[in-house]
Amino acid sequence: MVDPRISVVMSVHNGRPYLEKAVKSILDQTLADFEFIIFNDGSTDGTKEVLDWFADRDERIRCVHQENKGLIASLNRGLNMARGKYIARMDADDIAHPGRLQAQVRFLDANPDVGVLGTQVERIDDSGQTDGKWEFPTDPDQVAWRLLFGTCLCHPSVMMRASLVQDLGGYAAWATHGEDYELWTRALLKSQLANLPETLLKYRRHEETVSERNREIQFETVGRAASTLHGHLLGECADKAFSKFVVWMNAGWMREDGVRLAMDKTGVDDLAGIRSYIRSLYRAYSRRIAGEPNMRARNQAIIMQDMVSAEKTGSVGIRQKVSSRLLSPRSELLKWTLGRVQGKYDKESDVG
Repeated sequence: MVDPRISVVMSVHNGRPYLEKAVKSILDQTLADFEFIIFNDGSTDGTKEVLDWFADRDERIRCVHQENKGLIASLNRGLNMARGKYIARMDADDIAHPGRLQAQVRFLDANPDVGVLGTQVERIDDSGQTDGKWEFPTDPDQVAWRLLFGTCLCHPSVMMRASLVQDLGGYAAWATHGEDYELWTRALLKSQLANLPETLLKYRRHEETVSERNREIQFETVGRAASTLHGHLLGECADKAFSKFVVWMNAGWMREDGVRLAMDKTGVDDLAGIRSYIRSLYRAYSRRIAGEPNMRARNQAIIMQDMVSAEKTGSVGIRQKVSSRLLSPRSELLKWTLGRVQGKYDKESDVG
């Protein structure tokens, strides 16, 4: 038997209300060379019958009925079963665009340095009505910068190289409700990560969504994973408390209360130390991760410093402004200044 090009892996626990549309959206893909590995993770709501109906009619489906083991265990089992060169994730309440798999395979075939590839995402509610979009960075260097503070890839939109995931050992068993971000932080040290500019997934948000019900646990996991990543980049200069602070600050990205949110959630009030930590992270990123100077990342590092500086006084002093804009490496300063003059970063902030 010839192995399929793609292995789509999905786990479902009591997902009957949205399951049919999710499964059908994969079966109707324009690229048909895939296997669809689906775990019925101890469902009691009729999910089994729906999956069996589809499996009887499409030989690409490999359905596994099991006692409830949880998402991480199910996904790792799926990785072990997968025969494809590429592994695509899917969730049982989302809807994939018909051209999703084809677009991702085309990109990964053409960009061998990229090991993880997401897409832009349309948010939908219980009834399937659009309630907004998530726009993620596409450039691998920009994705890498944002991953220092939190995720910027939507897990069920992702396609990964099976060889990379196997090399990384799959999802970490401890990373409850943040298993995707934890995996990206390890992948970042071995590969590039990117997002397509096209919107190829409808992501359903409703009361039963795991991430909505377990936000605090999720941020504990993300903070721990970010701290480990910072340790690889900064060595002894890494700080667990500061790592958690910038993760929570990222949760309030570009909001007036972003810094206050981080202070409340972590108890950290050493704002001068946070500014210094952001500078250290950018310096390490620029030297060890970025393929070339990334001015958008530099601009965001400046914005973050200004947000911290303005927390107590409501404004940023001249000395603090100069300090943040002379961010190391200073060889990037002229290129960043020209970009500011040309208005390339106006959508991010009015920082001057």
